[in-house]
Amino acid sequence: MSISSYQQRAATQETAQSLELRAFGFVTQGLRQASTSPDPTARIRALHRNHQLWLTLVSDLATPENPLPEELKGRLISLGMWSMRYSLRAMEEDIPVDPLIDVNTEIAGGISDQIRRSASQSPTATPPEGTGPIQTAV
Repeated sequence: MSISSYQQRAATQETAQSLELRAFGFVTQGLRQASTSPDPTARIRALHRNHQLWLTLVSDLATPENPLPEELKGRLISLGMWSMRYSLRAMEEDIPVDPLIDVNTEIAGGISDQIRRSASQSPTATPPEGTGPIQTAV
């Protein structure tokens, strides 16, 4: 594989952060739509997706391999636990989903900011001749 085809392929791969951002966008949009829908199954479906998103994130945050600082992981896990409990409660009771939308929007904003910071710090120069993309990525 040539360097240019590798670089082209690497540029199209989605980062974990951009995937998280898309997931939050999808789930939050579902919550917004469900909050005005007369269909109770739409609400349950949206709340279930929110619960699943946070369950996945909390599970990842709890692994030793997660590189985030411990204090931040702890705060995000607490927030995730709250979001999961609230989602379950909202499935049983007619309480507003706005707090979930607000939390998800704030988290998505933080992820988006991090993506922008990472993009502004990444080098845009072409690697020197004879160096492979693997060596320059480290």
